Order: sequence, then structure tokens, then C-alpha cells
Amino acid sequence: NWDQSDNFVKLYVDLADLMTQDHEKIQTSFGHYTLDVLMHDIKGSNYRLTIYNLAQKMVPKESRHATKSGEKIY
Repeated sequence: NWDQSDNFVKLYVDLADLMTQDHEKIQTSFGHYTLDVLMHDIKGSNYRLTIYNLAQKMVPKESRHATKSGEKIY
């Protein structure tokens, strides 16, 4: 799922086994037109989401991620 406003785009990744305390197991890398998310050892499994060629240019220094129990928001 995703949500968009004039200034922000949020990408929601639903992962049932993701818990708030797993925040340190998640690495994100932002480029001007790319997004890479690595989730390590979430209940014994690793996950990766990579998106290339985004439609609009991002500002990597202003990009971040947040974790909520059961979902990940970028």
C-alpha cells in the first residue's frame, strides 16, 4: 500500500511478524530515484524490497523509515 500528499509519499509494507523492537534489524538506503529496504532476521527470515526508477526525484537526506507493530512505513 502507499499514500501520497503534495510533499510526501508513504510506502506501507505489511509484515505480520514485524515488531516495534525489530527496528534495528531494518536497513534502508535512499537514492534520488531508488529505494532499498533490507529486513534481517525477522522471525528467522530475511526480506528485501528494492524499487528502481521512481517517477519523481527524492531527497535522500530527508528520507527515513519508521516501524510500527505489524507494518513498516517509508
